[in-house]
Amino acid sequence: MPTSVPAGRLRYVYAVCRPLDAPPPAGRTGVAGAPPRQLEHHGLVAVVADAPERDFTEAPLRAHLEDLDWLTATATATARAHQTVAERTAREDAWQRALISSVNEQVASPWPELM
Repeated sequence: MPTSVPAGRLRYVYAVCRPLDAPPPAGRTGVAGAPPRQLEHHGLVAVVADAPERDFTEAPLRAHLEDLDWLTATATATARAHQTVAERTAREDAWQRALISSVNEQVASPWPELM
């Protein structure tokens, strides 16, 4: 399981929960079509996926807020993908979902694998 974010990508966080009994099924996708996966740390799991910097860093997000076509298509698809992954995770174990999505750049963190 990779612990670093590939260049040009960010880490999208869906939920933090107890370790799940099994990894997400193959073929499941989330935000931007990326497959969710688990990152374990000190007895907890973050359900995460990579997300493209071109859409999810501060400057592009600000620009996208002025683009109604992008908001209609991408923001709606992102919200639906987030909800689908979060709901499937909730069915598998007790959890705490990220109600507002979190997209993180690689920075120092108490949970280094998450960043």
